[in-house]
Amino acid sequence: MIGDDIRDGDTGIFEVGGFLSIYSDRPALIEKVGSEEGFGAWAIKRIIIQRQRVYTHNCFGEKTDWDEPLIELHSSNPRVPSHQLDPSGQYRLRGYLLRVLRPEDVKLILLPDSQAIWRRRQIRGPDTRRY
Repeated sequence: MIGDDIRDGDTGIFEVGGFLSIYSDRPALIEKVGSEEGFGAWAIKRIIIQRQRVYTHNCFGEKTDWDEPLIELHSSNPRVPSHQLDPSGQYRLRGYLLRVLRPEDVKLILLPDSQAIWRRRQIRGPDTRRY
């Protein structure tokens, strides 16, 4: 996200949840779904809606025959080409970027439950099991 001044080591704060609509031209957290839940590829990209969903109405006013929207993912790095989203559902919108914090502005504090897990890992080493 070079063009958006997001650097290696920065912490992003995201709005997550069930979105009723897609907002164009906002940095978003996108997941390309992998073969197992939670093991896909994640990236921050701008969603650009090139064409909204287009409907045709029949004589009763019911929506029939529609064209899927044309949606592209754009990187803020001008050297990375944009690409069109496949409507097959291989991508999921996980959240919108609200704010970026620099490493010098962030101090992570482990919660009490996390501290016990952290101490066990320091004694025994990292847990290599996949869940």
